[in-house]
Amino acid sequence: MRIGVDAREIQDGVVTGIGRSLANFVYYFGKKEAQHELVLFSEREIHIEFHGNIKCIEISACPTLLWDQWKLPLALKVNSIDLFYSPYYKVPLITGIPIVNQILDLMFLVFPVYRKQLGILGRAYYALFGRAFARKSPIWQGVCPEINQHNNRFRAC
Repeated sequence: MRIGVDAREIQDGVVTGIGRSLANFVYYFGKKEAQHELVLFSEREIHIEFHGNIKCIEISACPTLLWDQWKLPLALKVNSIDLFYSPYYKVPLITGIPIVNQILDLMFLVFPVYRKQLGILGRAYYALFGRAFARKSPIWQGVCPEINQHNNRFRAC
């Protein structure tokens, strides 16, 4: 099985909490898994040490919406990915393959200061794709009541 991973949080110049979790996942996958292949998709080079059956593919940078919903799904198809893993709450909506999504936190939905930093386009993006993904994901459907306590915009969940 070829497992595709959105690896932008571990690419050159990016250090985040999500990235640390993802780097650990990649490290342990490489050490323990010999049967399946991990394919890391990013916009820039990845400078972490890993071993095993792991391949890196760079997709040229562009606005996030285009990268997530157009370039990444195309790369998944071209590279014959069987399963896609995203360490964010956002995923490509049309892939034709199963998707695993890790939700580490929802701070940007709960705290006004983080929502404001997203800007109007960022808030619209997350609202649109959050709702669309919630319709497909039983896990998101379970999370929605918690979101609704903090953010009326996600009542559509």
